[in-house]
Amino acid sequence: MKTIIVPVDFSPASLNAANYAADLASTANATVALFHVYTFPMPVSEIPVAPMSIEELIDSATQNINDLKAGLQHRSGNQLNITTTVREGGFALQLESFCKEINPYAVVMGAFGKSALERVLFGSNTLAAMKHLSWPVIVVPPGTRYTSILKLGLACDLQNVQESVHADKITALVKEFNASLHVLHITPEKHGLAAEEALEGAEALKQLLKELNPVFHFMQHHDVDE
Repeated sequence: MKTIIVPVDFSPASLNAANYAADLASTANATVALFHVYTFPMPVSEIPVAPMSIEELIDSATQNINDLKAGLQHRSGNQLNITTTVREGGFALQLESFCKEINPYAVVMGAFGKSALERVLFGSNTLAAMKHLSWPVIVVPPGTRYTSILKLGLACDLQNVQESVHADKITALVKEFNASLHVLHITPEKHGLAAEEALEGAEALKQLLKELNPVFHFMQHHDVDE
């Protein structure tokens, strides 16, 4: 069965992502794996941390994740299979290790930051996951609720598409939701691909994803992120 991993730190953003993941799992017939990483508090002097403080930290994390599980199961009418995992250590390493064990369908995470772009790109844990994980990462902006996925977007620089584009995973996602695929290529005003190169890359990608009949969009702008 497919599994969706949801890293949570119990902030409003991560709780919203958990709700999103639960609704997505219901649609995709997947299991939800709630995942929390805690770090022991560092002592500010040579006096070691009191054992009770560490126990309280573990108990609090366990209680919070179990409460979240109960809330999600109630929300789904007890239709979801939800597991919980609590680990100690560095977030990025522990998440990658957990993904290797589970081989998830996707990782769903909350986003952070002041502006819309920062919420997607600059939350430290979310950004690390986007950069380093080999599994699909779905970033959920604060306040976003799950709705039927009708369109999927692929931003592509149209270079070395045979090696850089994970066609099998993209195809599986598009088919899963019976969605349309839109490919976006943005050429900076300077130092972008020549028109002939862009068209060659687009044709190669079109052949790679031909069964999805992708729609191509070409834009020119000095700020690709924007």
